[in-house]
Amino acid sequence: MSDFWTNLGRKVNSVSSSAAKKVDSLTTIAKLNLSLREKENDLEDCFEKIGSLVYDKIKKSYETDEEVAVCIDEAEKLLEDIAKIKADLRRAKKTKSCPGCGKDSSVEAKFCSVCGAKFEEPAEETPSDAVTVTEETKE
Repeated sequence: MSDFWTNLGRKVNSVSSSAAKKVDSLTTIAKLNLSLREKENDLEDCFEKIGSLVYDKIKKSYETDEEVAVCIDEAEKLLEDIAKIKADLRRAKKTKSCPGCGKDSSVEAKFCSVCGAKFEEPAEETPSDAVTVTEETKE
């Protein structure tokens, strides 16, 4: 009877550990999704501001100024942040982006499930200190 309770205890611990890992993963994904939405909203606001500034400048004098340059720099930074968050999100979800259509697929996928594009095989890593034998090094 003691073995029953011991085994039951192990099973409960195993299940709770697995559930905790899944909750951790889902929490990470939710945080990344929220961060991504915030950055994309900020970028949309930035583009709207750039559009208004450029429109006003063009309407008045065909000249742009420092205000527009600052907004463009801000938009570039937001685009970089969005790309990083999307990469983190793909790692957390264990997916990769299709080079053809941009949709996400499983990291194990050989072809995109949306457009059918073939994923390139990851390049095999070689040690940086490996010596390539050529005809000259053989002599």
